[in-house]
Amino acid sequence: MSKFIDAAGLEEDKRIDLIGKSIMEAVPKDDKPFTAGVVVEDHTKADRYIGKLKVKFPLIRVIKKFDGPVKDTVTIILGQPLH
Repeated sequence: MSKFIDAAGLEEDKRIDLIGKSIMEAVPKDDKPFTAGVVVEDHTKADRYIGKLKVKFPLIRVIKKFDGPVKDTVTIILGQPLH
């Protein structure tokens, strides 16, 4: 089941905690690690998020980063570690 969380009202470090905990504490389905997409405004912010997530959640996987889904946004696909 897909879930959307609008965390824009939180300060950045609280968003990082929410993202990391949501991914790392999720229950895998069908023995597949949980993955999530995070959309931010630009590559600078995406890289900052990735850096902070890797420090606080060293086992989190950065699967890919790409432009979109709409103009002037960047998506980061993150996931639980592979077993």
